[in-house]
Amino acid sequence: MSAQPLVAFFKDIDKSDLSSVGGKGANLGEMTKAGFPVPDGFAITVLAYDKFLEENNLSLLIRNILKVTNVHNPEELNEASRKIQKLIVHGKIPNDAAQEVIKAYKKLSGFLKHALVAVR
Repeated sequence: MSAQPLVAFFKDIDKSDLSSVGGKGANLGEMTKAGFPVPDGFAITVLAYDKFLEENNLSLLIRNILKVTNVHNPEELNEASRKIQKLIVHGKIPNDAAQEVIKAYKKLSGFLKHALVAVR
């Protein structure tokens, strides 16, 4: 991969892309290139994730939750986890990232079909 995309197809990534697509994405790219029977697919990149965090000001909000959390108290950790999960679930996906994911999905699906996918 050269530029910083928001999505990357398995056929275009390998272990050198670990920092932008994570371990699972890089491994799926490696397996695809090695000829293993990996279904067509794509990874959503770290850049897309970072845009999501930025659009929703999540880094600051999460930091503020963690600042007042006693990490040695399981109940407080669980409560912090619930709060952070709620922030993420209710976050707005940036339009450019959403459009790139939709475009990649349509590329997988083909004309008048809907691809069955697994999301991890």
